[in-house]
Formats: sequence, structure tokens, C-alpha cells
Amino acid sequence: MPITDATHWCNILQGRHTLHLIPHADHNYFIPATSTSPRQNSNQQVAELIATWIGPEGEGDRFATRAARIGSISRWKDIEGVSNFRDLGGWQTNHADYVKAHRIFRCADLSHITDAGKKALRSLKVKKVFDLRSVPEITKNGVGRIDGVEWIHVPVFREEDYSPEKMAIRWGYYTSGLDGFISAYTGILQHGREPFGTILRQLRDSDESVVIHCTAGKDRTGVICAIILKLLGCEDEVVAREYELTTIGLRTDHSKILAAVAHVGSKPREAYNRDGTFKEGILNMLSSKYPTFSQPKTKSSLFVSVNGQV
Repeated sequence: MPITDATHWCNILQGRHTLHLIPHADHNYFIPATSTSPRQNSNQQVAELIATWIGPEGEGDRFATRAARIGSISRWKDIEGVSNFRDLGGWQTNHADYVKAHRIFRCADLSHITDAGKKALRSLKVKKVFDLRSVPEITKNGVGRIDGVEWIHVPVFREEDYSPEKMAIRWGYYTSGLDGFISAYTGILQHGREPFGTILRQLRDSDESVVIHCTAGKDRTGVICAIILKLLGCEDEVVAREYELTTIGLRTDHSKILAAVAHVGSKPREAYNRDGTFKEGILNMLSSKYPTFSQPKTKSSLFVSVNGQV
């Protein structure tokens, strides 16, 4: 259609659309012949655009766009020195209400938080920080204490380093696909009874705002946040898509984490392809893929049923 008509429809739809323009194409998606070039068929391009839009990547991108704000409030918080910091609130439940915003925040390690970051975090009225990291991780990186905010150590693995690089080595860079993720997260569930129970009882008994984090804010944090959202009545689709947002939250840390993973273990060269790029398995370690939570291949779902205890 003419660009003027496209503009007309954009105004009517008021942002509820995705617009792609193919310059010079007619209504049949053909570009007329010119004195220097023959008639061109752009239908293949149209098919690829539609396939991308309805595919998992397109759906993930649209969810991330919708998730960027909770009403007029930004979901992502700029806490200097901290990656992957976001509000867990705003999601609709199957009870037709919403998870309260500014109540639960999730993020990566706070050990490098700056003074400006501490000030921004205090402005969120956070009273408690639940740190899921092990003793070796804390010994290596520190805590990042904040005046006026209580630090509570609730390790899922007390003596076992579960940082991204160690986890990647332990699970073979997740080269087994979803099965590798499920095995890793099943281990987190099995060891998380006491720390997760402490967090859930805090949320049950107090209205204080809290932060939950591990090293990357991805795996251990992802599991407890999934449990919280399921207990509140959120659909599996929402829980899995919220988990997937960590892929965005960790983008600034990708090179650092990949470099660390590539140089851990007895055979670091196994992390690379012949051309020097990282193998798919090591890249999977960084990815918070929607299918990891939405389509478990084992009989017992990652979305466990909780009857009074965790």
C-alpha cells in the first residue's frame, strides 16, 4: 500500500501493530521493473517477516516490550554497579489481580554496587537483601552491604561454587539442551528447601520490600522467583517469559561471563570453535530461554506444588 495509507493505519491502530515497509513494492509485494532491473518478487521477504513475528523470538521480543513498564513505572531499575535488576511485580494472576509492584526485586550480585547504586536502591525502600550465593562465591566477590538494608545469607549451596562459570563446567556448558537445564534446576530445587522457605515466610509475614539475588540473578534467583509467581497464581507462560527477561538483563555482562567460563576447567579450549568463536553450548549457559521453564521433559515439572513448606 502507499506509505500514506500505512501512516493512516498506524494512526488508527495506535501502536498496536508491527510495521515493515518494503520500498517500492506494490500491493502484491512485487517491485516493478525499471530500466536497469527486472521485476522483483518480495513475497519471500514477507513470509520471513511473518514467520519471525509469529515465532518464539518475535513473541519474546513483544513480551519484553510489554514488560518494560508496570503501568507508568519502569520494570528495569538503574542500580549502578548491579546487572539484571528488575521488579518482579505487575504480572496478572489467574485470580484477575496483579502481583504487587515495588515489593520484590531480583538482580545479579550486589558486590560491585556503587554509592550511587546504594542510594538508588534505598530509594526503592528495600529493607532486606536475600543472598543465595555460596560461601566461596561471597569470599571471592564480597557482599556489597548497604546502610539501612539488612543482608541475609540464605545459600542454596553453602560450600559449592555455583557461579555461572562453575555451573557451566559442571553441566557441560548445557550442551544437552533442555535436559541439562532441568538437571541443574532440579538440583537447585532439591537444595533450596530451607533458603526458599526463609524467603517465602518473609514475604508471607511482612510487607517489607526485598531483593533476591545470586551471582548472575539467573538460575537460583530464577527458580525462587518462578516459585513465588506460581504460588501467587501466575500462568506458566508468564513465569517462563519473566525468566527469559534475564537474557536482556545480563547483556552487559556477557563478555565478562563468557571469558570467565572459557578459562575455567582443565580443557578451556573446548569452549571455542575452530574460528575462535564460542561454542553453542557455552552460549546456552548465558541464555534464559523460554522453553527451559515452559516445556520440561521430565515427569515432574519445575513448577512444584507447595503445601505449606518448600
